[in-house]
Amino acid sequence: MKDTFRIGEIAHKIGVQPESIRYYERIGLLPKAKRSTGGYRVFTREHLERVELIKKMQALGFSLEQIRRMLELKFTRGHSCQHVRAGLRQRLEAIDHQIEDLKAFRIEVAQALKTCERSLAVHASGDYCPILELTTWKASLRTSRERGTARTAAVRVTPRSTRA
Repeated sequence: MKDTFRIGEIAHKIGVQPESIRYYERIGLLPKAKRSTGGYRVFTREHLERVELIKKMQALGFSLEQIRRMLELKFTRGHSCQHVRAGLRQRLEAIDHQIEDLKAFRIEVAQALKTCERSLAVHASGDYCPILELTTWKASLRTSRERGTARTAAVRVTPRSTRA
C-alpha cells in the first residue's frame, strides 16, 4: 500500500476539495506536509487518517476547534475516552435542543400555512396574503447564544392584521 500521497489523491480518496486539506494544514489540524523536489506537498498515511477523522467528526457536528482538541488527544496526549464521551454527550444535548427548536418551528410554519389557507377560502382570487403583510417578527426560539449550543434559531411570524 502506498505511503505518500499528493493532495489530489487524498482529496479524491476522502471526497473533499484540495483547498479543504490546505485549510486544515494552515490552521494546524494537519501537520505541515513535506515538499517534493518539484515543490508539491507530500502527505503521509497519518495525514490521510487525520483528514478522514476530521470529516467523520464534522459529520457528527463537531466544530473545528472541538476536532482540534480531539486530534490532540489522539495524536499527542494519547487516547482519552472520557474527553471524547464528554464531547459526544454535549453534541447529543445540542442535537436534542435543535430537535425541540425544529418541532416548535414546524408548528409555526403549519400555523402560517393554515392562515394562508383560511385567507384563500375568503379571498379566492389569492390577491391578498396575510403572511406577506407581516410587519413584526418575534424570536420564538432560544438563540444559540442563550443556550450555548445549536447553530440555528427560528422566528415567529405574527400577522399585523387579517382582512376577513
